[in-house]
Amino acid sequence: MKILIIYAHPKTEGYGPTILDETKKILKRKNMNYEVIDLYGIKYDPVLNEKEHSPFNKNNLSKETLHFQNMIKEADLQIYIYPIWWASMPAILKGFFDRVFTSHFAFQYKDGRHLKLLKGKKAIVMTTCGAPWFFYKYLARAPIWIIKNGILGFCGIKTKVNLLGNCIDYNKKKEEKIKRFVRKSLKF
Repeated sequence: MKILIIYAHPKTEGYGPTILDETKKILKRKNMNYEVIDLYGIKYDPVLNEKEHSPFNKNNLSKETLHFQNMIKEADLQIYIYPIWWASMPAILKGFFDRVFTSHFAFQYKDGRHLKLLKGKKAIVMTTCGAPWFFYKYLARAPIWIIKNGILGFCGIKTKVNLLGNCIDYNKKKEEKIKRFVRKSLKF
């Protein structure tokens, strides 16, 4: 199984880096092949520019975008790790979807039909929020719906969303809670 991790968290101590580290440890123990796209680490430009904004012309896509599309095409499983900020994903990750999940790659409209071009792919989302988990799970479902249905599901990717709440203060005592969260999230 080929795994692609898309990571959207700044280089700071906290929940996101701990989730990423634990994910990598678990995948290594299971001898699973994975690659990481660290959006902040590579200083990814999330802005969809005018040149790339052409839904019907692949020739306008950057080499970087084509490379990421190829990585997604080759991966059996995508793992997304990011925090919920302002009831949504970080802008850098939204920009990644805007630029990479293009028409004719991830989806297409043909003869009045919506085609999901990434059918058969799977994704696991591990996201954190400062509010208690039930707030987003039951009261403010938008962040979960957007990633699961509005983006990945729209393209045919079967998605499991895992939300860790109460992520306000980070300390070493909370590491075991984070490790349990990752182990539970990564059950295949």
